[in-house]
Amino acid sequence: SVSSEASQYRVVKLLEPIQDREAFCNNVITTSHYTVVNFVPKNLSEQFKKIPNIYFLMLSFLQTLPQITTTGHVPTILLPLVFILLLNA
Repeated sequence: SVSSEASQYRVVKLLEPIQDREAFCNNVITTSHYTVVNFVPKNLSEQFKKIPNIYFLMLSFLQTLPQITTTGHVPTILLPLVFILLLNA
């Protein structure tokens, strides 16, 4: 019984190379919010949780509709929205 309990523990001696690296999981802690892969989707989802950003996105969509537009189908409000999104990223 004692030998089976002893196999569950790892003995690390100072100044000696570690032997059974595969038997134990690594204890790496990642505190970053973003990675290279998920930066754009996660950032956009965080940005569009804010009501003003959704409002200005909808306004830029409405500016492209021919029945509503006063800007000649050019979403002029899109440039300030993109600037704010890039500034907050």
